[in-house]
Amino acid sequence: MFSCVRKIGCAAMNFAQLTRPTVVQVAVRTKCEGKKKYMDLDCKVALITGGVSGIGFGAANELLCQGAKAVVITGLEECQGRQAAKDLNAMHGHGRCLFMRLDVEAKKMFEEVIKETMARYGSLDILFNDAGVMNDKEWEKCVEVNLNGMIRGCALALEYMPTNASKTGVVINCAGTFGFDAMPYVPIYTATQHGVVGLTKSWGSPCHFEKTGIRIMALCPGVTETDMITKERGKVQLTPEWTNKAFEMLDSMPKQTTLATGKALAYIVKYGDPGTLWPCEANVLFQAHPPERTTFQTKVMDV
Repeated sequence: MFSCVRKIGCAAMNFAQLTRPTVVQVAVRTKCEGKKKYMDLDCKVALITGGVSGIGFGAANELLCQGAKAVVITGLEECQGRQAAKDLNAMHGHGRCLFMRLDVEAKKMFEEVIKETMARYGSLDILFNDAGVMNDKEWEKCVEVNLNGMIRGCALALEYMPTNASKTGVVINCAGTFGFDAMPYVPIYTATQHGVVGLTKSWGSPCHFEKTGIRIMALCPGVTETDMITKERGKVQLTPEWTNKAFEMLDSMPKQTTLATGKALAYIVKYGDPGTLWPCEANVLFQAHPPERTTFQTKVMDV
């Protein structure tokens, strides 16, 4: 019923064809020689939270370009979501993309979206936990969406993905480079990103992968040209002064396109080891290797 044939010329498609922000063609510099390939994208089914725009939309496009059978994108706004799915179907073929409304704060709704995806397409192979906000003024919501939403996604994936015929699956959590660095003017947002990194390293541990067959990793994008950056610019963070300083910092950092983060995500899905962290900044994908704590602490005194 659903074709697994890649659409000819897909990789050369120009986002300018869409009624969405134009994305410039770039290449993410990666190495795959000698890497273990965990998953082919051909005929795979993906679910992307926050997939109606920005990094999530770019990821959906790239997965479809590389042969995914179907991608379900989710968000809160019905009109925006249906238009995003329409745009992707126009590029990749009817029925390749479906929009479902999802509030990641609602566990039951999240579970129903996963169940419906699996019932419709027969499996759920890839979950990209991408929904996020940068709004320290409403810090409870920031924590609920950015951290608790990721926890819900991981927990549900670990419950349902093992029922795939392949007994495998992959979860990518979007953490951002502020999962490693401090951003003084959005401390709560930064804390959620650090939390996602800790969640990924812990739940992605090889000891869990050996039992579940589910890889959990994190994509950590630097500043990316998305609607989120534009929309959040108008929101006051904890103070008006901190808002201005936060965006001064963001404006000073190197930018990249959502096409770059999409290519990065596809690479991680195929080659990423469980529990690994992948910064993507200025159109370059890196693998992070955080040092063991004991290697960078200095003794002060016996107590």
